[in-house]
Amino acid sequence: MLKAVILHPSYFLTCQSLAVIAQYGDRLFFEKHDNFQKQTYRSRCTIATDQGKLNLSLPIKHLKKTRRRYCEVESENVFEWNKQHLKSIATAYRTSPYFEFFESEFKELFNSSSVNLFDHNLKITKYLCDQFRITMPSKFTDSYQQDYSESEVIDLRYLILSKGNKPKPDQRPYSQVFEEKTGFLCNLSAIDLLFNLGPKHGLSYLKEVSISVPF
Repeated sequence: MLKAVILHPSYFLTCQSLAVIAQYGDRLFFEKHDNFQKQTYRSRCTIATDQGKLNLSLPIKHLKKTRRRYCEVESENVFEWNKQHLKSIATAYRTSPYFEFFESEFKELFNSSSVNLFDHNLKITKYLCDQFRITMPSKFTDSYQQDYSESEVIDLRYLILSKGNKPKPDQRPYSQVFEEKTGFLCNLSAIDLLFNLGPKHGLSYLKEVSISVPF
C-alpha cells in the first residue's frame, strides 16, 4: 500500500510536478531537509515565448558556506529580479486565453525581491493549487534520506532537476500561444497550463499526465 510520495517544492513548478500533487493528494510529503543545489527548479522555471523556451532564474544570495539547506536560502535583492520575471511572464502570456483573469492576483507573487526561497516556493505552489482547485499538501519530511528503500514510498525528488538524465515527460500537446512558431513545448511551468487551458480543463489535463517513477 502506498504510504508516501516525496517531492520538492519548486519555483513555479513544472506541469509534471503539479500533476504529482494533483494525483497523489494527501499522501504527498515535501522534502524540507535537503541541501540547496544550483541549476535546478528550486530557483528557476521555464516559460514559452515567441523565441522558444525561456528560463527565469531567481538569484540566490551567496555565502561562504559551501552547503546550505534549501530552507535556509535567501534571494539576492541587489536588483529587482521579481519585476523582471513578472514582465517576462506578462509579455509571454498577455494574449493567452486566461491571463487576464488571473493577472491581478498573480502580480502579488512578485511584490518583493527579498524572499526565503523555500517559503516563497511554497507560497507559489499554494497559489497554483488554489487556482486548479487542488488541495495543498501540508506534510513535510522529518529528516533527509538519500534513498528510500521502502516499496510503499515513491521518491519523485528527481523532478527538481532541470538538466541531466531523467525520464522524458509524457504529455499530450495542448494549445500554446506561440505553438505555430515553436511547436508544442513540453513540461513548462504550470502557469503555461493555467493561462492557456484555465483551471477546469487544466486540472483534467494534470490528472492525465504520466508520472515516471525511477527504479
